[in-house]
Amino acid sequence: MMRSWIFTGISDKRDLLLYLSRLLAVSGLRVLLVDATERQTYRYSISKLDKHIPVTEFYGFEVADGFFSDEGLREYLEQQGTDIKSYDIVIYDLEKLSFGSTEIWLEAESVWWVSSMDRFEVERSTEWFARLLQMYPKLQGIFIRTVFLHHLDCRISPEYVQMLASGLPVKWSEEPLTIATDELAYAAKIENGHDRAISLRRLTRTYKKSISQLVVQVAGWKGAQAKRALKLAERRKA
Repeated sequence: MMRSWIFTGISDKRDLLLYLSRLLAVSGLRVLLVDATERQTYRYSISKLDKHIPVTEFYGFEVADGFFSDEGLREYLEQQGTDIKSYDIVIYDLEKLSFGSTEIWLEAESVWWVSSMDRFEVERSTEWFARLLQMYPKLQGIFIRTVFLHHLDCRISPEYVQMLASGLPVKWSEEPLTIATDELAYAAKIENGHDRAISLRRLTRTYKKSISQLVVQVAGWKGAQAKRALKLAERRKA
């Protein structure tokens, strides 16, 4: 049975979702990562033999880019003799308000708001959600989990950031996941982007722990299962 997760917010989520997809794929799951970002950013992170083919296999999973809507993606897959439900996991990096209808949100097993602590990103993402809920009133009251990127030890807490968005008619998770700022993780992101690769070897233990926690919370895995997947992903080159 296909499971789908939506990750949204205006922050750059590429490295996080590429790592997540990689861990799921090395564990034997068929994964589709859907680029529904405004600027189609994943094409700069993956290697494509043919730019005209919108679904590309990359490090054991598939990446769909260049689609204007979820309907267009599903039609393309059907033309290829397959179906979106043939995947075990479908992960959406969703920034386009028009990409999916109410159904894509209601069908999702979970919705994740990904943001840094930066006020610009928080307020822009809050405005984005307000427009979404105005477009699709049925989504009011939807349950949203939060991931805070580049978390720093400062007086701006995740709880305070959530308070800035408290006016939205949604239900927030009580325990946000925080991913600390890490110079080596940023260096790995830059190198992976230029190499069009996914390498986890340079990541610090702290950052790897954050990725494991994300897999545990999103997929419902045990901690030991996430650690095994992480080790497999480190050892395998593709």
